[in-house]
Amino acid sequence: MIDRRALRWNGWGFVHAGFELGRREPEVWRWVADQLGRKTLPHRPAAPLDRLELAASALSEADLAALRAIVGADHVKTDRYERAFHSRGKSYLDLLAVRAGDLRHAPDAVIYPGSAEEVQAVVSHCDREGVALVPFGGGSSVVGGVSAIRGDAHRAVVTLDTTRLGRVLAIDGESLTARVQAGIYGPELERTLQREGFTLGHYPQSFEFSTLGGWIAARGAGQQSYRYGKAEKWLVSAELATPKGPWRTESFPPRRPGPTSTSSSPAARASSASSRRRR
Repeated sequence: MIDRRALRWNGWGFVHAGFELGRREPEVWRWVADQLGRKTLPHRPAAPLDRLELAASALSEADLAALRAIVGADHVKTDRYERAFHSRGKSYLDLLAVRAGDLRHAPDAVIYPGSAEEVQAVVSHCDREGVALVPFGGGSSVVGGVSAIRGDAHRAVVTLDTTRLGRVLAIDGESLTARVQAGIYGPELERTLQREGFTLGHYPQSFEFSTLGGWIAARGAGQQSYRYGKAEKWLVSAELATPKGPWRTESFPPRRPGPTSTSSSPAARASSASSRRRR
């Protein structure tokens, strides 16, 4: 699990990381002059978080107490940083909005469940209470998938951060499958598999800052997908939390004719993925 405060709430990557043009700086400015007709670009620093307007949480103390009873007091966050960090994804429009100080889509609270049972309890609770629930892994979505938008049918919106669910639970070397929690980041997943001589072979551009659950939800692809397949190909089965209770798809390889329940799984709380022996 990556400490959220080590990551940029209004940008990509780690707070301490930078991007230096180095020897290519003259080349970049020549391009700016040729393409934009400008010798320099205006300085537009990001709006500081402590000066931004952030609406008060729509959750009551009773709401927060109920959530704390499920996941623990330390895992229900309502501070400015957590709410801002989880307000949007990482598309260009998302980054422009948060850098300009637009926090209209900040969730009313962020919760970090630590088990499948806690996930199910949170899903059931929010469904009963009319609270929208947005799953959030690495937050690298560029299609609005993690924006904390509250609809007219909901009185509040809560973001469920999956990154405490970040373990490889089992590896089956005979069937070449692994059972993995959905909140694991790409690098940790590969390190764990490769220690046992396997690889998933899934390397999207967001690899360092995205999670298994996000890859599955987005039917993700990576630079080696022509060899290893997209997410829907290597996903064997998934266990989901729904308002009606847990739902687990069949845990055997897909058959040729007809659809399967796995192919319709939008996001998983724990999944079984096919792995390969490294060569």
